[in-house]
Amino acid sequence: MLIAKPMMSQEIFLSVKVEVRFTIGSVRLNMTRSDMRKIWKYDIDARRERFSVSVPKGATFLTAQVQHGKPVMWAMVETEEDLENRYFVLLETGAVQNYQSVLGFIATLQLDDGKYVVHLFEEER
Repeated sequence: MLIAKPMMSQEIFLSVKVEVRFTIGSVRLNMTRSDMRKIWKYDIDARRERFSVSVPKGATFLTAQVQHGKPVMWAMVETEEDLENRYFVLLETGAVQNYQSVLGFIATLQLDDGKYVVHLFEEER
């Protein structure tokens, strides 16, 4: 049984008691333990091309969007895990890209009413 209820504006509480498999966009999640996971929101500093965030190990980044005029991204996290730094890069549309360390696409963000478009990727370190 999957129970989801908003706990705060920045997180959703999930309690999983059986094996659950589902897909959110292009992300497949497989929860097999009887555990609790949360979806946490992280701010994106769009003024920087590269940035990092500290998240619980094994976090799965779901998507990024502009919320209330600010870019943010959401991740499914196991709150009991130790923290690790994960690295990201914002690539502008049409710019020459020389990044060999890009792991995966997360989302495209349109900022300033679509005048500034960037593509968010996770970066290998």
